[in-house]
Amino acid sequence: MNKDETRDVPTPVGVVLAVYDQSKDYIEECIESLEAQEFRDFKLVIVIDGANDSTTDAVYDASRRMTVPCQILCRFENLGLVHTLNEGFAELPDCEYLTWVSSDNRHEASFLGTLYESLRQAPEETVLAYSMFHYIDSEGRRTSDAPDSLEAMRKHMDRPKEHIYQSCYIGPSFLFKRSAYEAAGRYMPDFPRVEDYEFWIRLLQQGDSQFIPEPLMEYRVGGEHALSTRTPVEELQTTAMKASVYHRRKIGDQPKVTIVLYAHNQESLVPAAVDSVFGQTFTDFHLVLVDGGSRDETWSRMHHYQDPRIIPLRLDEGKGSSYAWNLGFAHALGDYVLEIGAEDVLPPDTLEMLIGRLEEEPAAWGFAYAKACHWLGGSEPGSPAAVIRSEQLHCPLFYRRSAFDLPSVIRYRRETGRQLHRYFQGSPSGKLVLDAQSAAERKPAGGRRKRKTAAARKGKQRRPPSRGRSKNRTPQTPLRRSAGKRGAPLAKSRASHRRPRRERAAA
Repeated sequence: MNKDETRDVPTPVGVVLAVYDQSKDYIEECIESLEAQEFRDFKLVIVIDGANDSTTDAVYDASRRMTVPCQILCRFENLGLVHTLNEGFAELPDCEYLTWVSSDNRHEASFLGTLYESLRQAPEETVLAYSMFHYIDSEGRRTSDAPDSLEAMRKHMDRPKEHIYQSCYIGPSFLFKRSAYEAAGRYMPDFPRVEDYEFWIRLLQQGDSQFIPEPLMEYRVGGEHALSTRTPVEELQTTAMKASVYHRRKIGDQPKVTIVLYAHNQESLVPAAVDSVFGQTFTDFHLVLVDGGSRDETWSRMHHYQDPRIIPLRLDEGKGSSYAWNLGFAHALGDYVLEIGAEDVLPPDTLEMLIGRLEEEPAAWGFAYAKACHWLGGSEPGSPAAVIRSEQLHCPLFYRRSAFDLPSVIRYRRETGRQLHRYFQGSPSGKLVLDAQSAAERKPAGGRRKRKTAAARKGKQRRPPSRGRSKNRTPQTPLRRSAGKRGAPLAKSRASHRRPRRERAAA
């Protein structure tokens, strides 16, 4: 069949193959797997998006073996994935069902047929069918054949559509209805590198999805031109969550409270902290989980939780806690923001108590903080024998979200973060000791070291002015921390200028 004439042949399924610079072997494997499909009632449009000469030649050579309607659109300018997909689908106006594939993947012979039958037989409101897949390396060897790997994938992918705001659980094997594609507004370029994830959010607003617990294709990772190879993990994850937050705002998913939980190499502490958040009696919240580039299983522990209220962020290593906190705050949609670490465990009524207390105060009050209890690692949180000190600390910090918008408010600066905080560590004797000098005792940048105060010269310990988070805990006796029980005193801090004298007198 003439490869430039596909519009006059009505077929139910349309496939777009997007091609940029790619290995000749990968292209041949991809196109051969499409030609080997058991379901034959489909059309293929190959869009060459400004690829190099060797890639272009490989596409034309491999496509000669296609026996289904096939059309090639060759463009010398690289316009990106969004333009490529929309241009390709525009060439398939009579196809009721659409999908697209990447030039380095391989497909099972049952790929199109299984997706088509599943979506065709699904309820009318179903707009998407998607399936499991196999991972392969750059040499084409499968890396996810183990039963436990496939079971983990099934658990991750078989989810309600509301979970799309937390994670892109839809893989590279899918088929969707053209009517939903057009109603969703087609692919958009607003979120580069995660255009497919952003499209799934809009598509699932049009209807339901159908999951197929069977691998129907092979997805290559580690290839020279693969997206995962060329793009840092942090860029992909943060851009995806920007898309999520953008659409949450559009649909009115803005909770009363956003909880920002930061962890770095704290895999053993994450479960208790997250469980305490989901155990709150007040449930109108989002949970922003920030992994600061951990080398252990911290991210896996975070990724284990499935809840549409979660906004997960994974950073590259070496960005620091100040950067991580500020990034977490930037994804906060609640009227209030609670800041905790992986070492924090919240009693069930923490949010209720903090919200109730701060809402009693004028809007000028910027944040509140509660009493905290400290205990040594290995002891049960809350155990009387484990508590070694209870003190009024800036922990947990509970902000009004509006306070962040004031021009005079600075949250965290990398260069001053260590000067603004004191840290605790557990000593071998089991006593709580200060592990850092205060900002007043440190040498200012470009100046002389300030003299110690009288209290410091006498060896007295002063109450730390900020969070009690430990930077230098010993592995044998890590400190855990819990917000105080109901009735513990709350302190308040101002987020703006002092009140007029007349207002202070009236108070």
